[in-house]
Amino acid sequence: MGGPPMGAYGNPYAPGALPVGAPGAEEGSLGIGIALGFLFGCLGLIGCLIWGKPQTKKGAGIGFAIQVVLGAVLRIAAS
Repeated sequence: MGGPPMGAYGNPYAPGALPVGAPGAEEGSLGIGIALGFLFGCLGLIGCLIWGKPQTKKGAGIGFAIQVVLGAVLRIAAS
């Protein structure tokens, strides 16, 4: 009786605290998307845009942008 209330507000690790598709529930993995976009470039970006979940798509775009900017900076520095 003296513990925190059970449910979505009492225990953030409880099953069903944020059901899939609920506002605030993230789908996909931002980190995996960034890795795919950065390491595999255009192929990783296209693959994520076709098959990825929303957070993975966002990460792939970020990773691809990082790869393009870093490549441009290194190319200019090497000239």
